[in-house]
Amino acid sequence: MRPGKSYLYTTIVLCVIGSYSSHNNMFDVFTMFAAGLIGFFMQKFGFPVAPTILACWYRTDDGGFPQGAHSFLRQFRHLRG
Repeated sequence: MRPGKSYLYTTIVLCVIGSYSSHNNMFDVFTMFAAGLIGFFMQKFGFPVAPTILACWYRTDDGGFPQGAHSFLRQFRHLRG
């Protein structure tokens, strides 16, 4: 049994409110929708989600040691401005 469309709309509204209220910035809302679309298409085309997240988390910029989460978050904050 599938839930009604009201659950879908309620979930979307709550996600938009939550992502906007974190920093009062529409960039966070667009980032949420972009991540949702990427996740939707990854699931639709059969990409494994966990290895992709680990690849983003532990990527290396110069072929050396993994940068880890602190570098990823620092670069993300720099892009936000």
